[in-house]
Amino acid sequence: MADTKFWSLAEILKDVLGTIPSEIGILSASNVVSAEMMELIKQIDGNLKLRDVSHILAKARYEKSPAELDMYRIASGIATEAMRSILDLVRPGLRELEVAAEADRVMKQMGAYSYGFDAIVCSGPRIDTIIGRSSNRVIQEGELVMLGVSPRYEGYTSALGRTVVAGIALFEQREFLDRGIEGYHRAAKELRMGGPARAIDGAAREYLTSVGLGRYHTYGVGHGIGFTECLEGKTATSASDYDLPAGISMMLDVGLFGVPKHFGARHENPHMIDHDGRAKVLSDLPMKVYR
Repeated sequence: MADTKFWSLAEILKDVLGTIPSEIGILSASNVVSAEMMELIKQIDGNLKLRDVSHILAKARYEKSPAELDMYRIASGIATEAMRSILDLVRPGLRELEVAAEADRVMKQMGAYSYGFDAIVCSGPRIDTIIGRSSNRVIQEGELVMLGVSPRYEGYTSALGRTVVAGIALFEQREFLDRGIEGYHRAAKELRMGGPARAIDGAAREYLTSVGLGRYHTYGVGHGIGFTECLEGKTATSASDYDLPAGISMMLDVGLFGVPKHFGARHENPHMIDHDGRAKVLSDLPMKVYR
């Protein structure tokens, strides 16, 4: 049996390039490259120059091929069915993790091998965790329950978020949820090829501010999706300075958190602009899911 050989990074570079380069480009963003990896690079040659070329990878992740969009479409269908299954399950007396387990079962059964994030089931005041993990807390009668799923299919991720009431919704809960949903619909109307990205967040924010909820809308409506859940290079916030191209995937996520009496809510759907420039929503699940 041959001995196992462990190669240093310098040896790998020499084997591939025939020499040690004078400069190395770092494709990953600086906040995700480990200190260990940076130390390995420094050990190659103290005079080696490093260049930030993360914009190249960010562009490649943001702009999706037709095949990539197909994988994202399938993941979105899995997310829809997983959410549908737990909407039928949520009720007082269940632990959050019991509900999350059903989402996990459906996603795996439909072909998702992993998740962009663990299934979110946050009830009552735990909604304020925004992207909190499900816990052993028992869901109480009349509480708002925030739900989120994010299946990963053949390397590509989608997500879906809804907020429901454990029981029959009160008038003030309906009003609160409906306003968040209206904010989402106004944002979705602005998602189109050639449209300014900032208009997506601006449309939702303007409406929510008009009904007294603007201060609780704490992040931009649009964010990337695909290889990861969220970290895809570009977002759609009120500060965005670009126009939307064809061939992209995007989540539209209207979140309201820290709201007195209600604590919060999330209304989130997967969207895309295909290579023919058509904007599409990739879930047929209604936003209004309370009883």
